[in-house]
Amino acid sequence: MAGLLAIGDKLLVETKLPVSFDSHINVKQWYPKNYWQVKHHPCLPTEASSRLALLCGYLWSDGSVTKKYLGFGNTRVEFIDEVASLIKELFGLEPHLYRMNSKTRIVKIDSSELTHYFHASLGFRKTAIPDFLWHVDRDIRKAFLQGVV
Repeated sequence: MAGLLAIGDKLLVETKLPVSFDSHINVKQWYPKNYWQVKHHPCLPTEASSRLALLCGYLWSDGSVTKKYLGFGNTRVEFIDEVASLIKELFGLEPHLYRMNSKTRIVKIDSSELTHYFHASLGFRKTAIPDFLWHVDRDIRKAFLQGVV
């Protein structure tokens, strides 16, 4: 088959992240190696961690996920700072910080890749505990619950 390809031929490439339900979140195998070195792409964690579970807890209780962005809203400045710090640490992205009104602050991350990661690889839904949490150790589940409270 490879002999039938020529320079300039168009190919269909699978871009969906695989769903993984154990503590190893496998996302890199489906992308070219240099894909992860480009700055505008998030660095997606491949291992479940307490910090990732904490962010999922925050997202589950005070956030929203659409097809194009993740968003968090809160009146507590320390909460907004913690969320922004987790996003930088876990994904290497600089979140956008907004003021909705005199009290409410918003953290927004415009990245369809990141939202797809939360839905497909982590099994994130607002109506249920994220799928990956059923297959990790107790400390990681505890971090999720700390984020929810």
